[in-house]
Amino acid sequence: MIKMPREVTESINLLGHKGYKVYAVGGCVRDSLLGEKPIDWDLCTDAPLSIMQETFPKGKVMNEALEVIRLDFTKNEDDLKSPVIDIARFREEYAYDLKGSPIDFKFVENIEADLKRRDFTINALADNASLGFVDIFDGKKDLKEKRIKIIGDSDKRFSEDPLRMLRAARFAAEKGFVIEEETYMAIKRNCNLLSQVSIDKVREDFMRLAKARFASKGFEILFDTGLIYTIAEVTTEDFKFKKKVLLSKFLRNIDSTYPYIERRLALFYSLLNKSDAVASIEKLNYRKELKKKLMFTINNISYLGTIKSDVALKDYISEIGFEYYEALDHLAQDKIVVYGGSPARVNKREKIINRIKDRNEPVLQRDLVINGDDLKEANIEEKLIGNVLFCLLLDVHRKPFLNNRGSLLTLAKSYEKSSLKRFLKTNSLMRKLR
Repeated sequence: MIKMPREVTESINLLGHKGYKVYAVGGCVRDSLLGEKPIDWDLCTDAPLSIMQETFPKGKVMNEALEVIRLDFTKNEDDLKSPVIDIARFREEYAYDLKGSPIDFKFVENIEADLKRRDFTINALADNASLGFVDIFDGKKDLKEKRIKIIGDSDKRFSEDPLRMLRAARFAAEKGFVIEEETYMAIKRNCNLLSQVSIDKVREDFMRLAKARFASKGFEILFDTGLIYTIAEVTTEDFKFKKKVLLSKFLRNIDSTYPYIERRLALFYSLLNKSDAVASIEKLNYRKELKKKLMFTINNISYLGTIKSDVALKDYISEIGFEYYEALDHLAQDKIVVYGGSPARVNKREKIINRIKDRNEPVLQRDLVINGDDLKEANIEEKLIGNVLFCLLLDVHRKPFLNNRGSLLTLAKSYEKSSLKRFLKTNSLMRKLR
């Protein structure tokens, strides 16, 4: 028997007192047995939706066809302690759509029949303080032995819902488990079926795998089984000798990097050829800002290592912003952790950044003590103001002491159109050379 939050126990009892059977089931039971404290709780019952709504008038119907209701006890979006409870009716499933949702099913009257539709034995566990613990597939034993095993015929179950293959890899990455041999071989046999799954579902599980504690296990499974092809359209056969060496280091050392999704994804895509990386980022349809940042890092990481001076670094950061500079710098740091090499350039840039901050030197246009309104008052032509500010910023990058109102206004007035054009042309050429 597992320990449940008060809200979960009370929800079970409310339906139980009406004569219905209710069990905590699936991941919340699994994680509780592992000593974790789940926030999301799944309950299964023989109570129909009408009874659930009557019992929980504040519950939200999540799926009317499947008869699923949600009880959200969180106080606000930052509440990470109060449970969210989904209650679903016992059912058997026979077919699934591209999102892994059942499209052919029927409701049943007992928990044992419901557990047969579950994917892995470690997820087919159910508990009720009064009715007892239900484990018809020895999932508790597999949990103890850290083993992921499909329920039933592996080929049939993966063809029913191919996302289960990626989910197995994700569980291995999150829990540090191994996949049972027959289940593993079935993933190899059926890996091409993953391409049939909604790319949004693939992206969701892939991102969870990438940031997991044991991401190395997950990535190794993706590459070895061929599941990686749906994600990035590459195989290990595509890797030449040098790339295979890098892949080996990647799989061996990625767990030593920070488990932040942006950093892990950038590191993964830096392993691939640029064209393959771009194609994968486009295919997986990441949220707009993440996609933009990933594209930027893979296209600009090689330039970062060429920056050697304070002025060059300030010029570059003023062009791309601190957020995008940090994304590049984090990738450079992670590549050293994974692939080795000298940290000298990373350390040098860190010293430059610290020096700039300690001296409070201007880097971005907002760091200038004057702005466009000040230039208007100084009778600078409005159409020239943006270019003048750009030139002033480059000036103070080289001579930070000029960042005072008097000096900047004097410089601004000294720019004649011809000299301004020459200055802009020179710096435009410098940017192209970069």
